[in-house]
Amino acid sequence: MSASGESPVVVQIALDFVDLPRAIEVAREAVAGGVDWVEAGTPLIKAEGLQAVRELKAAFPDHLIFADLKTMDAGRIEVEYAAKAASADAMLDAAIEAGAEDVTSNDDGHTIFTTPETLNEVAKALEAKFGEPRKAALLWKPQNTVAVDDETGERLLRLIETLDESDDVQNVYANFEVSDALMQKMSA
Repeated sequence: MSASGESPVVVQIALDFVDLPRAIEVAREAVAGGVDWVEAGTPLIKAEGLQAVRELKAAFPDHLIFADLKTMDAGRIEVEYAAKAASADAMLDAAIEAGAEDVTSNDDGHTIFTTPETLNEVAKALEAKFGEPRKAALLWKPQNTVAVDDETGERLLRLIETLDESDDVQNVYANFEVSDALMQKMSA
């Protein structure tokens, strides 16, 4: 806890690679960008063993290094349709009837969230009604978010931008919220 009673924001990178030299290279970029914790992901540990943890600790002695040995990821499935596929109400009704957990709609389209277990049922029902979706993918959707001050938010947004630019990073997920003013500043 900080002096203000708030928990500090910690930035973590998960190194889900199977090649240790590549994982260390990406970790160096991430640490330079502001990452606090370095995670040796399950694929890295399965491929390289605990030597991966030892080498990460040697490379980043001032950072927390931890090993993630889970056997299954828990995420949500996102199915996305164009806005013209249906009205917001029609998509919501059809998705909920098909077993989806949540639907968000805006001018860009509809995003339907479901569990991995119900993906096939939901996708088939929606495809029968609205056609093929634009996208269907596993993603991480935070259940809780943390509001951060503008200084921390700017640091996090720059880190995410750096990670997004890396060819080795497929997706970046976060659970922080920033002010509208900072979003406008960063997009200008």
